Amino acid sequence: MPLSEIFSLQGEEHFHRLEAEALESVLASGERLVIATGGSIVASSANFERLRATCRTVWLSATPDEHLQRVLEQGDRRPMRGRPRARQELEELLARREPLYKRCELEIETSGNTVAEVVRTIEQRLTG
Repeated sequence: MPLSEIFSLQGEEHFHRLEAEALESVLASGERLVIATGGSIVASSANFERLRATCRTVWLSATPDEHLQRVLEQGDRRPMRGRPRARQELEELLARREPLYKRCELEIETSGNTVAEVVRTIEQRLTG
């Protein structure tokens, strides 16, 4: 089910319960791996604290323009369709979440960097 349907049919609280179940399932595997969460994981303090307690956390920060461009490049027009203030809303969302994101172990600025450059920076910061 698409994320938008989960939110509209069952609400944000239900989504975070599903998120918690998925996180616990991955953590229970005991494997060392990279977990790419959605940015909204910080909206559930329990899920974010569980992640922080068991994993090394990296905030991949970017400018609002970069965020919007990435969404467009993925072919997703929903965040902006019928929303003339989409960029402003994104800026407000990022500003609200920033204090939470800053609780991650590392912050890596990704704007203007290639994936390879970001990966290299993460490796250097985690091992250095």
